[in-house]
Amino acid sequence: MNVDHIPKGWWLNVTLMARKENPLWIVGVIREGKGSWITETVKGDLDSYQEAYAWGMSFIVEYNTIK
Repeated sequence: MNVDHIPKGWWLNVTLMARKENPLWIVGVIREGKGSWITETVKGDLDSYQEAYAWGMSFIVEYNTIK
């Protein structure tokens, strides 16, 4: 996971949802607004931090393509 690839004005919050068995990963995709940070989306039930990071980066690429 290379955070240098996250575009300026974006933040990925990748975290572990701790469970005794079968821990899962969550990613929050956050965009810088004019006065505050805006949570654009959150995705859970991911199997690894790599999968969470990749999903978040894909969301940012798609969002920036549409806008």
